Amino acid sequence: MEDRDYTIRESNRAKHVLLKMSPRDGLVVVVPRGFNLDKVPEIVEKKRPWIERAHTKVEPQRKHLLAAESNMPPEHISLKGIGEEWDINYRADDLPYVDLKELGAGRLSISGGIHSLETVKTLLRKWLIMKAKVHFTPHIHEIAVERGFKIKAVKVRFQKTRWGTCSGDNNISLNAKLLFLPGELVDYVFVHELCHTVHKNHSPEFWSLLEQHVPDFETRRKELKNSWQYVPAWLDTIV
Repeated sequence: MEDRDYTIRESNRAKHVLLKMSPRDGLVVVVPRGFNLDKVPEIVEKKRPWIERAHTKVEPQRKHLLAAESNMPPEHISLKGIGEEWDINYRADDLPYVDLKELGAGRLSISGGIHSLETVKTLLRKWLIMKAKVHFTPHIHEIAVERGFKIKAVKVRFQKTRWGTCSGDNNISLNAKLLFLPGELVDYVFVHELCHTVHKNHSPEFWSLLEQHVPDFETRRKELKNSWQYVPAWLDTIV
């Protein structure tokens, strides 16, 4: 990162100079209203080691955002959670609708009025939910039976911030984005939510139960925090 590659923002609430690094805005220096801006370069230079570390940390997320803003439809989909790879072939014609077909051997065909990128993405999201329901629903039921948990319904949908949830009456909701995560992380999420059928919070008892079923849960928990990188950027650009 070169010198002065940052934005200065004045804040009425700030009492001290604060440095922030974000994937979209880069380095932002927040200063109190009326602060002598001539002092900012010196402050930034003193924080150079921290800035470099923070920049390295957010760089993958920055690239992810840039990809999300691309107007190109996906040509390949990697579903690590179920061990499938799909290539997508697009064919435009004058049909008033868009059609998606599985051609077998990891090939998808999308045809019709594909000029609308949002329509294509919406169709792919529906296909992904179907894939998740077909594969995840029986799998989590199987794990529940093997490990002695009791659940009711299993729902699959796209969620913004959670990989899964467990309701008070033991209904499990799974994020379809789990399709893109490695299988071991998918299973961790499944067992995590199944443990919530016994303990509804993250109490010491919950973590103890989870450890009984997933001895290396701390490692998988840390890996899950960075698992956004497996989810294709275009998936989060649909409102």
